Amino acid sequence: GNWDHEIEGTGTLKFTGKASGQSATTDAAATYGNWTVDTGSNPMTFTGNQTFLGSLKVLSVGTMTVASSSITLYARWSGMRSHQLGSATYPNLILRYNGGGADFNGQTVNIGGDLTLGPVDWGGTFSNGTLNVGGNVTSLWSVSNSQLISGTGVVRLTGKASGQTLAGTSGGPQFPNLTFNHGANPLTVTGAVTVNSTTSVTSGNVNLAGSALTTGALSLNSNTLTKGGGILTVGGVAQGTGSLFGGTVSP
Repeated sequence: GNWDHEIEGTGTLKFTGKASGQSATTDAAATYGNWTVDTGSNPMTFTGNQTFLGSLKVLSVGTMTVASSSITLYARWSGMRSHQLGSATYPNLILRYNGGGADFNGQTVNIGGDLTLGPVDWGGTFSNGTLNVGGNVTSLWSVSNSQLISGTGVVRLTGKASGQTLAGTSGGPQFPNLTFNHGANPLTVTGAVTVNSTTSVTSGNVNLAGSALTTGALSLNSNTLTKGGGILTVGGVAQGTGSLFGGTVSP
């Protein structure tokens, strides 16, 4: 049947499906443990707001409708959470960390709205997956320490006609890997953006416009990165301008 209550703990709530569909309606203030959607060819709908302290797995489903305002994957305390979000498009996704980690099992997750990383209380790990983001990306850093978001995960900005904003904040590496794939769509970079491993520009040009980008490695793929009065640091070295990193770095 349907679910309209809250639950927290180490157990798993499993949706097994019915022909007319199932729905999970949740309270914005509630937190949940582990959920598994395994409804076969039957439909499933999420409404409300969900905050998961455990794992969210979509193993089988007919049509997955995510009408939630946002879904938060909260890696509170230690340990990796294993997520399988399937092919649904999520309106808004929040990754929050307090010492734990999120493993996306090699999947690409589509986010039609915004992605928020944080608050990051005591570091965390984002691994084994790609988050395709059609909205804005914001990094929130809640404490001043040397903790960071590590791992192999990729945040990819896919572009939208009205424009996207990438907003960083000082404190430490906010992204394991970052890809700009926004094409000809407008892109605004604000604040201090720090990437632990690699920044790739695969489609479109990037203008820092006075902001700072610090990254372990950079691949421009014949595209142009304009500093615009900003600061570009790659591998710990402040960069000048010219034909660099397989593309062009302009003033």
